[in-house]
Amino acid sequence: MVYSTQGSALYIYNTTFESLFFDSGSVFSLLTGNLIFLQKSVFRNCSAISLGGIILLKDDNFLSISNCVFSNSYSFQLGGAIYMFTNNLMYFVAN
Repeated sequence: MVYSTQGSALYIYNTTFESLFFDSGSVFSLLTGNLIFLQKSVFRNCSAISLGGIILLKDDNFLSISNCVFSNSYSFQLGGAIYMFTNNLMYFVAN
């Protein structure tokens, strides 16, 4: 699980995340001012109790997802794969 409160740059390339479980955002829980680049990665069987089965984003983040697979991931409350709770989010998704 990756947790960042402010100002991190995260580059994930050709990586598999499988069978992870956490309270919120089983793989990534990112709060403010982060840059996140996900490329050619697989997220499988990841879950969370509350928010974001794979990714929880809050406030002023940039998220780029390219050629990734999200499968069989869920949250018991909100955001099956990705939950975004923010006023200012920039994102780019391409497959």
